[in-house]
Amino acid sequence: MAQVQEYADVGISVRGSYYPGNKEPKDGERKLFLFLEARSELALRRAREEILRIMKDTVRQMAQTGARSAGMAGRYKVF
Repeated sequence: MAQVQEYADVGISVRGSYYPGNKEPKDGERKLFLFLEARSELALRRAREEILRIMKDTVRQMAQTGARSAGMAGRYKVF
C-alpha cells in the first residue's frame, strides 16, 4: 500500500471487518474495504487504477504458480 500511496499521493486505510464467504455483516457493519483519501479526483483515479493493476498481476501470478488449485481463488470481490 505504501507504494500506491507514494505513487498516487493518496492516503489508504483498511476499514471494515473480515467475514467468511458464508456470513454477512450485521446491520451497521461493513465487510473489509480500502478507504482512499486524496486532494484531487485525478489522484484517486490513479490510486484505483494502480490497486486494480496490482490485484490483476497477483491473480495472474497465482494462476501461473498453481495457487488457484490450492483453493486461494475467489475469496474477495473486486468492485
